[in-house]
Amino acid sequence: MNLVYEIPIPPVIVDNEEIAFMTRLDAYNLIEAYEKGELKGRLKEIAAELDEDSNPVLLLAKYRK
Repeated sequence: MNLVYEIPIPPVIVDNEEIAFMTRLDAYNLIEAYEKGELKGRLKEIAAELDEDSNPVLLLAKYRK
C-alpha cells in the first residue's frame, strides 16, 4: 500500500512530539490492500469493516518509543 500524500499536522498535534505524520487513506485503496493481504494490526481490522462508499480513514503515525 502506498501512502501517497501527507496532511500537514496542526501545531497542536506537533507539540506533543508523539505523532510523526497524518495521512488520508481512501476506503477503496484500503479494501484492495486488505484483499491482497497487505495489511496488519488495527488497520486490517478497520479495512475489514469498510465498503467502497465508506469515508476515508485518517492514519496517525506515532514515533516508536
